[in-house]
Amino acid sequence: AWFMGYTPDVVTGVWAGYDTFTTMGKGETGSRAALPIWKEFMTHALPHYPVRDFLPPDHIEYSFIDKKNGLLATPDNPDGIMEIFKEGSSPKEYSSGEQRLQPLELH
Repeated sequence: AWFMGYTPDVVTGVWAGYDTFTTMGKGETGSRAALPIWKEFMTHALPHYPVRDFLPPDHIEYSFIDKKNGLLATPDNPDGIMEIFKEGSSPKEYSSGEQRLQPLELH
């Protein structure tokens, strides 16, 4: 069972399990077996670092998207959500409320 987590300053991975192909038991997952270990470690590690927000990478853009079809949404669209795209890859067409046949692909 794995759990990986990070902050802008610390990346930590925890593995819990056996060195054989032995099951840990039904329902044992990373969030159940490894997360408590990760949480305990981070509780002690993080006080040594400043609290910082993640900075967005260069060359991305934000677009208001209709979550029903992946096209641009007008500001009054109740199904609109803000999404992040690689610069130049956001949709160019506005939603007319119709479903789009192919799924939205984010790159």
